Amino acid sequence: MVRVNEEPKSIEETLMLIGPLNVDLIVIEGFHRLIAKRSDVGKIITFKDLADLEERLKGTEQPIIALCTFSKDLAQQEHRNLEFLVLPRDRGKLIEAVEAFMGFP
Repeated sequence: MVRVNEEPKSIEETLMLIGPLNVDLIVIEGFHRLIAKRSDVGKIITFKDLADLEERLKGTEQPIIALCTFSKDLAQQEHRNLEFLVLPRDRGKLIEAVEAFMGFP
């Protein structure tokens, strides 16, 4: 885990922090501004309620891997053909979605 004190100016700057580590997956929490419009970055959108989801989706380009919430009231719903994953209950589905996106068997 790498923590930063201030937001990097680009994804490339973020990747430089990781350096030569041999990794298959990088999870970047936050920094929506840096990745929302990038089609080469998979996104997991977390949201509190439907209004929050709509706000987070504004300007966010595909690919969106998953839509996640902690609100059990939003279970059994979907948006853009993605089922809402309620965490922590659906953590297995989230892992499967990430694996599918990465092409893991």
